[in-house]
Amino acid sequence: MSACRSPRRTGRRKYAFRLPTSSLSCRLRQSIFAVEAPAPPANQPHSEHFMKWIYTDGAPFICSTAGTRKQWRGTQGSSTGAAVTDYERACNESDYLARIACGSSQVLALGDEPAQAAFVAAPSGLVIARWIACESLAEAHAMLDELPGDLPHLQAAVQFTVNASELWMLDASATGSDLNGICAVTPIEPGTYNVTTERFETVGSFEFLIHRWLRASSFNEDGGFSTRLGGRSGTAR
Repeated sequence: MSACRSPRRTGRRKYAFRLPTSSLSCRLRQSIFAVEAPAPPANQPHSEHFMKWIYTDGAPFICSTAGTRKQWRGTQGSSTGAAVTDYERACNESDYLARIACGSSQVLALGDEPAQAAFVAAPSGLVIARWIACESLAEAHAMLDELPGDLPHLQAAVQFTVNASELWMLDASATGSDLNGICAVTPIEPGTYNVTTERFETVGSFEFLIHRWLRASSFNEDGGFSTRLGGRSGTAR
């Protein structure tokens, strides 16, 4: 499997520090298995708002309900009958977020840099945090515990409907019916959400992409979504 790379971050600054990992976790990463981020030092409180950080060997993540997840074919084929695999369609998305078809439903593809990610229970509701750079796990949790509500947005919110009580995040190269470890799951209230893309950073210190899941209230008359994505209609592809 070749890792898909986005041109969006070409020329942007790169920090030398990433999520700290042990030699064991590095071996697991090379074997394409998810590992939890290491626990913070004993004298550092661990936030109860965090689940596990997961990462891939270069594939993007997708989010879906369990039923839709099981239709996802990853590198093994197409759930829609397309000439390219589901994984290739996810890799072809250059936006930070994009809805793409999966069987008779949709998944939400997390495009751009394939950074490690985690579900976070923030005061405003569910958040996906994508770790671009930070000095340590303890600092990451401290910063995300104080997540501001007025961050700069990088693209228009994407509307996404969840018809189950759990939301899954998984490696787009995986077959959704036979996961081997690179996944996370969180409770969610069924409904339609506006999913934002925001940048949370202090230059030279840390940087995260933030996706807030905010409840939406309306559809178009034809049942489609009204939100526009990156200057294009936000329809599934």
